[in-house]
Amino acid sequence: MWDQLRRELGAGFEYGPECWFCVAHEEVRRLDGRLFSERTGRSGRPVVLTSDVHPSPIIFARSASRQSAIYHPAHVHDGELGSCALNMDGWIVHEMPVTVPVDALSEETYSCREPDEWSLLSELERLGAI
Repeated sequence: MWDQLRRELGAGFEYGPECWFCVAHEEVRRLDGRLFSERTGRSGRPVVLTSDVHPSPIIFARSASRQSAIYHPAHVHDGELGSCALNMDGWIVHEMPVTVPVDALSEETYSCREPDEWSLLSELERLGAI
């Protein structure tokens, strides 16, 4: 599945580690193909890239209701314009990498970059998720 995503993204893909997207719930799948969540509607599911896209991207979902070892506060982007969808506290579901269709990772679903004050990648590495 990762190889297919990598092939479809191509060399021009500009997003990288700690980029957040908010995609339709039905687009977020576990590695076994099942839906990450049965939730529908609202603003969608936040997902984060945690690696460079090449050679294989690693993506994790965020939940406001499923508690995990990685608590993730709502984002505050001082002085930045944008449409950050991470406006509620939540948790990174580090135990379960997910996949999304290539066309779901786009300018239309892009939310923001992880703020510099906190290192999501360090936490994921510490827990052995990446």
